[in-house]
Amino acid sequence: MSPVADKYDFFFKPRSIAVIGASRQPGKVGYDTLKNLIDDDFEGKIYPVNPGASNILGLKAYKNIAEIEGEVDLALVIVPAEVVIDTFKELIDKRVKGAVVITAGFREIGGAGVQREKELAEICRGKIRVIGPNCLGIIDTNYNMNASFAQAMPLKGEIGFISQSGALVTAILDFAVGRGLGFSKFISMGNKMDLDETHFLEILGDDEKTKVIIGYLESVVDGRKFIEVAEKVSRKKPVIIFKSGVSAEGTRAASSHTGSLSGMDRAYECAFVKSGVIRARSIEDLFDWAEVFASQPLPEGKRLAIITNAGGPGIIATDKASEEGLTLASLNSNLVGKLREVLPPAASVYNPIDVLGDADSRRYSQVIELVSQAKEVDGELIILSPQANSQIEETAKIVSNYSYTSPKPVIASFMGEDRVATAFSIFKRGRVANISFPDRAVRAMAVMANYSMWKRQEKPETYRKDIDKEMVEGFLKTKAEEGKIRLVDFEVRELLDICRIPTLPTLLTYTADEAVDAAQEMGFPVVMKVYSPEILHKTDVGGVRVNLRIPEDVARAFEAIMVSVRRFLPQVPVLGITVQKMVEGGKEVIIGFSRDPQFGPLVMFGLGGVYVEVLKDVKFALTPLSRKEIRELVTGIRSFPLLSGTRGEKEKDLDALYEVIATVGTLGERFPEIVEMEINPLMVKDKGEGVWAVDGRLILRGEPG
Repeated sequence: MSPVADKYDFFFKPRSIAVIGASRQPGKVGYDTLKNLIDDDFEGKIYPVNPGASNILGLKAYKNIAEIEGEVDLALVIVPAEVVIDTFKELIDKRVKGAVVITAGFREIGGAGVQREKELAEICRGKIRVIGPNCLGIIDTNYNMNASFAQAMPLKGEIGFISQSGALVTAILDFAVGRGLGFSKFISMGNKMDLDETHFLEILGDDEKTKVIIGYLESVVDGRKFIEVAEKVSRKKPVIIFKSGVSAEGTRAASSHTGSLSGMDRAYECAFVKSGVIRARSIEDLFDWAEVFASQPLPEGKRLAIITNAGGPGIIATDKASEEGLTLASLNSNLVGKLREVLPPAASVYNPIDVLGDADSRRYSQVIELVSQAKEVDGELIILSPQANSQIEETAKIVSNYSYTSPKPVIASFMGEDRVATAFSIFKRGRVANISFPDRAVRAMAVMANYSMWKRQEKPETYRKDIDKEMVEGFLKTKAEEGKIRLVDFEVRELLDICRIPTLPTLLTYTADEAVDAAQEMGFPVVMKVYSPEILHKTDVGGVRVNLRIPEDVARAFEAIMVSVRRFLPQVPVLGITVQKMVEGGKEVIIGFSRDPQFGPLVMFGLGGVYVEVLKDVKFALTPLSRKEIRELVTGIRSFPLLSGTRGEKEKDLDALYEVIATVGTLGERFPEIVEMEINPLMVKDKGEGVWAVDGRLILRGEPG
């Protein structure tokens, strides 16, 4: 056993359980929970507690916890919410180690429930560990413990499941029976007042009976802790999470490009990527993937062989493989020759291998045997579309036997329902992953291959830039003393200069004559922009003029900007107009970060300029960043060819760009006073010519709302 598992033995291997609120009335949660413990042969002692009963379901009942003679490892609390706190005082006096609070009526109802949960947490702190409140309970199939009010004990297996929704657990239990999926542990977390997803990931990560962990999450309690624990566990076994709450309504209103493009769900997506967690986009995916991980070895690579008796499904699988980043294995000439010997002339001996609609079990067996020996194949998908001549049961037995002994993953896709029902039964008994539709089966194989590659890679080292901490702190302190929250243009340039990010010559002017003098001083061409912390989208209000090449143009631009801005935003103060040396050539990009309340700094990179929110060609990553993550931010945008050199254009200075991203990430990580930061645009010149920060924006801590 592991130290983590041992630490929580009183939850999953209790020697005794007290059911506080046990009931004699069928249909009541207190009755169903007690009956589950009895019917599923829990081997420890069971103590029903009910002040109005002397015997429940053949067991001696106790009026209160203090009456129980022996020690109690675990309590199941199923009393009205109003008496839960008094119940816990008794549990603590009895020195009960852990409690599962099934009772609802706490934080989830708001108002008085929030205060009740706070009081309960305070009473329990340091004295007793708690799962819940407002949960379904917990199940450990290897210990015959169904400490829940679920209708039935799930099949025994190697999938560990954690859920923030109790109702979802009951539906999944029913669904899993139909697919023949077995579980090691079921954990309904409820409100997560004490123990949360990180504790349960650690427990399941160290559980020898659990091969794959799946979960349903709506939120996490501690984002940074989640990443740390999930990454550690994912290195040992796959963690698959279905995360809900991804709609736009869940995102916060933001006052910068970076904030408005980030949003709540992006941070979770980045957290999953960083920690190696596999994100399922549907319950269907969750169980497809759980099934293949629980039953199949990991592939060594991404080369897939498809064996099918129907052309259409083979094409569907081929298209999906390309979409998911798998490659069709290129079969060696010797194998192709042997396939020709055993297949009819009309069959396709290339990948996908079409054994034709009249294929019997012997033909499938011959092809599977030959393909299994090919070193160029990392995994196999075996498709059967039921035809008149299909020997479904015999073919299923062949696939099952082969899958059991194969060192490579084998996924079956026996399509249909009624006609292939006998195959489903064989696959259940033989622990064969069968996914009814080939596109889903291919996706499952791709998920396995991607995880296998991630698991074999060493954890990349964090790359931080050496930033003058004292100067940055001095800058931030000065702005705080001045009451500054939104910083633009010159004030941002101060910070960029401290961090050695190149900036362009820029002067603030208050009259047309001053603007002309500034332009002549720095040299034409120039760009002019309205200067106001309140105006984010300068172009939208006519606050920008570019490519100004003569004094007359500058003078006219000054007046035009002032008139336009006053027309669009008459109440917004204009502090002046900046004149800036114009950079010719180069590509505009945006770099910034926003501070997610759960996960911390979320760095963004993408195509910049005025169309950043229209095109939304951006990528995100959570700090701390590695060199690999920085490169992937840049190469992951759709418009990366514009930076790497395309259609005769020169490659841009990617090395200089990477350094700026690293600097921005380091600022976000080390200086929590900065809520949001943005450089837009950053002009990336040709390779070897560096970068220039053209405009920027900072939001410091303390902004109302």
